[in-house]
Amino acid sequence: MTTMAPMRCANGTGRKKVRSGPLALLLGLQYLYAQASYVNITWILAKQAALASHDQVLREITSSAEADTDQQLTWMITRMKQAAPQALLVAD
Repeated sequence: MTTMAPMRCANGTGRKKVRSGPLALLLGLQYLYAQASYVNITWILAKQAALASHDQVLREITSSAEADTDQQLTWMITRMKQAAPQALLVAD
């Protein structure tokens, strides 16, 4: 599956242009990975609070959410590995 998602980027003039193609996909995945990593560490911190307060319900919720986010991060890494050769070797 190849996605040609447009991506906005600054071009040095203060204006934004739309970037598309394999490089835009890779850059978009990198951005998404950074955001998902932030979410993941937030779940980890919330789980630590649940453990410290012996809150079983919160621990279950945070453990499940952390596992889901881990799975999403793994998928993003796999997708970036798939997209990297085309994006970096055949870049526009």
